[in-house]
Amino acid sequence: MWYRRFRGKSPQPAGIFKVSSADSDRLNDLSRRVIGCAFTVLNTLEASFLEKVYENALALELDAVGLSVAQQVAATVYYHDVVVGEYFVDPLVENVLLVELKTAKALDEAHRMQCVNYLEATGLRLCLLLNFGRPRLEIKRVWPTACDPRGPICVFCAHRLPSFALDSSLPCHKPRNADRCWAQSQRHD
Repeated sequence: MWYRRFRGKSPQPAGIFKVSSADSDRLNDLSRRVIGCAFTVLNTLEASFLEKVYENALALELDAVGLSVAQQVAATVYYHDVVVGEYFVDPLVENVLLVELKTAKALDEAHRMQCVNYLEATGLRLCLLLNFGRPRLEIKRVWPTACDPRGPICVFCAHRLPSFALDSSLPCHKPRNADRCWAQSQRHD
């Protein structure tokens, strides 16, 4: 089992699985404000700089609108009380919202999974994935896998499942049929 610990400014997670509507409203408001600041940064600088330039500009913009921002917060990952890794998250807004900045041609699944890993390691609930690498800002809201509002995922193949597919009587959730899942069986090619 791995544990999460922070050096420096420590975020105060609201809890991964149980979040009140007030916490959810706060996250939604924060994400709207951060996205607004990101648009301002991209409109001012345009798409041609490295991530660090956008990170610094976004931190200045967030500070100007009265939001607290911590840049490059160190997160140490422990496995059985032994340090197995350390990484630095991009801006952490109000100690509850991670912002991951990219300057890529397009966002892909690897970028989203990086955010999911950061969220699961930190215990935070939402990460904004922002791509400044194009003339138009690309935005993705990323949740930890366990509380993704888009629904459950098949544990065998990671396909998105409808909520009724969690019933253990479905063939794809029995060990003898673990090579195929409900989502694959519903495809009509």
